[in-house]
Amino acid sequence: MPQGATKTNAACRQIYPIVIGAIKAWNDASVADSRSALQSAALGLSKAAESAPTLAKGSGDARLISLTADVSARLKGVVTSYANEEAVDGGPLTESADALWAYCGSGR
Repeated sequence: MPQGATKTNAACRQIYPIVIGAIKAWNDASVADSRSALQSAALGLSKAAESAPTLAKGSGDARLISLTADVSARLKGVVTSYANEEAVDGGPLTESADALWAYCGSGR
């Protein structure tokens, strides 16, 4: 396996649990309709949005970096909507994350 692919795969394995964990916590808090849980989950989304791009950059894979930046922007968008007490549309985040996981699963 080429070195670049190894770095990409390693970055994907690091990014996945961070992003999925933050999204799961958000979804669980939304279902529970708990303000404190939502605040905590929003913080988790913010942390995931900050850390995931750094991990992607370490791969040197331009496509992974771009897809991760998009997911990061979508995570930040959810946090901003929540902070502004606006309706949170998770559709764009789901689409963005699905594209990232599809790329990660492609064996690049």
